[in-house]
Amino acid sequence: MINRIEILTTVFDSRAELRKKNKKIKNITLIDVYTIDKKLSPADLNKIGSSVSNPVTQQFYVRNDKENKLFNKNKFDWAIEIGFLPGVTDNISHTVKQIIEDLLNTKFTGSEDVYSSQITLISGSLNKNETQQIADDLYNPLIQRAHLKEYKKYIKDKGMDFFIPKVKLLKKPTVSQVDLEVSDDKLIKIGKSGITNPDGSTRGPLALDINYLK
Repeated sequence: MINRIEILTTVFDSRAELRKKNKKIKNITLIDVYTIDKKLSPADLNKIGSSVSNPVTQQFYVRNDKENKLFNKNKFDWAIEIGFLPGVTDNISHTVKQIIEDLLNTKFTGSEDVYSSQITLISGSLNKNETQQIADDLYNPLIQRAHLKEYKKYIKDKGMDFFIPKVKLLKKPTVSQVDLEVSDDKLIKIGKSGITNPDGSTRGPLALDINYLK
């Protein structure tokens, strides 16, 4: 089961203030998100939420297919969620994962994991292109993803999507046998061009001298 623990800072948030560069932005609210891909009870999720948030300055909600509260008391115009791409090291999530394991005396097994992201709620007279430009300034496309939602769609969908950035290998790895009992000319070609694929293309230079192929 996919669970999201969303944490809102209820006092002045300097991180949000730093993002008010665009004059059209009236207000910004930040929500820290921990997506937990593991079957947990409501009581356990509330324990986790309490452990990773500050009860004095923050408020947390749990979202899953059974519970879906939203931070929508103050109307906003756009929501931008930024998280890591599949396979990218997520240090924050590693820390939260350790907290959960210690707190609940449990272990994450198989594909179970924790992922961190952050939602920026923006109030202001901005169209989609302008909001996308703001998102572009907030994330690094080489290691992160950004997803936008307009307020009405956010409410209709009951928040941002339940997204898990898992690495998916569509093809099974294969092993190819390469015959090295061939002429020197062919060995030189293998060293320069690489192993030949079934379709006749090559896999790229091996940068190996003929002596290393014999």
